[in-house]
Amino acid sequence: MAMDFAAFRARHRGLIAELSAESFNLTNPAGYALDPEALDAALWRSVEKSGVREERIAEHLRTLRIADLALVAACVAGSSTAWEILLETMRAPLRAAGRAMAGDRGEELADALFGELYAKRASGSGHRRRRGASRECAHRERSA
Repeated sequence: MAMDFAAFRARHRGLIAELSAESFNLTNPAGYALDPEALDAALWRSVEKSGVREERIAEHLRTLRIADLALVAACVAGSSTAWEILLETMRAPLRAAGRAMAGDRGEELADALFGELYAKRASGSGHRRRRGASRECAHRERSA
């Protein structure tokens, strides 16, 4: 499915408005605001990456965990509050998954992943700043 952003928004305006309202109800009490266009773009990227056919887009969008998508979109947009919430809510499950996959090194791997994500956010480029930056950030997080 190849649809540009403007066409996606035009064709699915009603559903996007519904999901935006749901997102606002979930994110506003959490203390971070999300630009509606950022959420629209995240929804569009999800559709593009999934390769879902046009007739199944609405179904695909309704299966998304809109609160999680909004949180990540706010992190991408640079919201410090959203980053704090992401670390607070996802660190323990990610560490548990890391332990299940890598044993004793699992927590270190999970912290390194958060370090990578934070480094990408801090650099604004989406690319790793320099070798070892994620380990340094993860170490600082563990020491805090």
